[in-house]
Amino acid sequence: FTEFKSILEGRGLPASKVCAELAADPWTLVNEPFGPETPGHRLWNKDAARLAFPPKRGVFPMWEQMLRVVGRGLDGAVLRNEWCKTHGVRTGGDYLRYWAASMFQRPIVSLPYLFFYSEEQKTGKSSFHEMLGMLMEPGYAIANEALENKNGFNGEIAGAVLCAADEIELVKTRYKRMKMWTTSPWILIHPKGASAYKIRNSAHFIQTGNALKDCP
Repeated sequence: FTEFKSILEGRGLPASKVCAELAADPWTLVNEPFGPETPGHRLWNKDAARLAFPPKRGVFPMWEQMLRVVGRGLDGAVLRNEWCKTHGVRTGGDYLRYWAASMFQRPIVSLPYLFFYSEEQKTGKSSFHEMLGMLMEPGYAIANEALENKNGFNGEIAGAVLCAADEIELVKTRYKRMKMWTTSPWILIHPKGASAYKIRNSAHFIQTGNALKDCP
């Protein structure tokens, strides 16, 4: 606050008057992923996700191959699922594509929690969340610290659309946080050294692990 007042005074503005006006008509923090930073009516979309690149139509063979490879474990379940049959979802890669499309097109709508598992290293289980993370800045967060922090600080996932829990075992405390952050329409953000505040929950979670027991 002292620094804020010094900046105002350095610009020749009456600090007390400006602070009083702001207190009477404050800005409200919101979370509208991929929306404008100032939607209007003194709303501030400060930490929301932004697209790293403008959307463009075209073919994407490398990404299609990646989706096929990391989605293979879902192929059998997708073939047997009546909902998938009805909606033209034929492979695990299709399912992951639609999951990602929904995340970008309807970022406030929750999605199923995904868990990628392999006992071996370098099998590509982290590739799905890493390649999606390349498409937004900010909006992609590694949530390990937020899940493990004993004091409940989770500022790094503020406004995140995609959160990854990378090779972490979800013990009881972490599981409670993960369940709440996956299903609740609102999320409490508590940055270290600052007051906690509530925003709309846009987080979609992907976990990777080397053992099945890592995922509850």
